[in-house]
Amino acid sequence: MGESVLKPDPQKRESVAVRSWIPSALFADAGLTRESHSLLLGGVRLSEIAEKAGTPTFVYNAEVIRRQFRTLDTGLAGVKHRVCFAVKANSNLARAAGAT
Repeated sequence: MGESVLKPDPQKRESVAVRSWIPSALFADAGLTRESHSLLLGGVRLSEIAEKAGTPTFVYNAEVIRRQFRTLDTGLAGVKHRVCFAVKANSNLARAAGAT
């Protein structure tokens, strides 16, 4: 999700209630929560993941992916369909090659 999605557009005249709702709603939908000064994904501190895995790193919340799949699958229940999902592995070639 891009930074512009999380920050209000200065060109738009949104109410304070809408501006404060957007980040928290998007965070909750993605499985993100705040605890003290930490950001957690699926209950795991992202700072802890960054310390152990380094940065940049990609973190996915499997439960959110499953929930979104179920929502889409249910919404398409009346139509013959196949839901496909892909995650690009090794999107940082330097890290994939072991370079630091």
